[in-house]
Amino acid sequence: ENNYDDDELFEMARHLGADMESIEEMSIAVRWVAEKALEAPLPSDWQEATNEAGDSYFYSTKLNKVSWDHPLDDSFRTMMAEALAGDAQFEESPEELETDGSQRSRARDEDFHKPGSSTLQDSSYSEETRAYAMHLGLDVEVDTELMWIAEQGVHAPVPSGWTEHHTPDGEVYYCHNTTKETSWAHPLDEHFKALAIQMKKEKAAMA
Repeated sequence: ENNYDDDELFEMARHLGADMESIEEMSIAVRWVAEKALEAPLPSDWQEATNEAGDSYFYSTKLNKVSWDHPLDDSFRTMMAEALAGDAQFEESPEELETDGSQRSRARDEDFHKPGSSTLQDSSYSEETRAYAMHLGLDVEVDTELMWIAEQGVHAPVPSGWTEHHTPDGEVYYCHNTTKETSWAHPLDEHFKALAIQMKKEKAAMA
């Protein structure tokens, strides 16, 4: 298991779009997204390399593409934006802080739902989210605290280079503009499957 120091997490959060100058302390949600972005594996058709100056970059010979950013960074930027939006929802007014500030602060860090989810107590998920959760191997009734992965997957943007299309019957499929590869699955599908597996392992380890 990787242990990242605060400086590494701080820089990754900044890289993913967080205005770290205005954040006194990273919430669990922001820290989690930064940590998972640092741990993110490369898609199978990507490799990491270093130039003569010692800077890391990523390339895909299959896609004939080179990038300074990790191929999954856009996905984690979306997660970071939702994490920050979720943090904003928990901002207390001075009156609330006077009455139960410590309790509200603890609730924010311990019970904060992960990016893209409803609160842990809310089971009103859409049929699409429930179906995708099952696709990811999640049990809607048992893995309630992991349903954010399914919601994030349902709303995940199509990565650059890919476009979404519909068959005459209304079925969705995806096409890569360069390779002309087509897929019924969202291009980030394997990422969310791997994420679901990892989080279930972490959940079991904490039980």
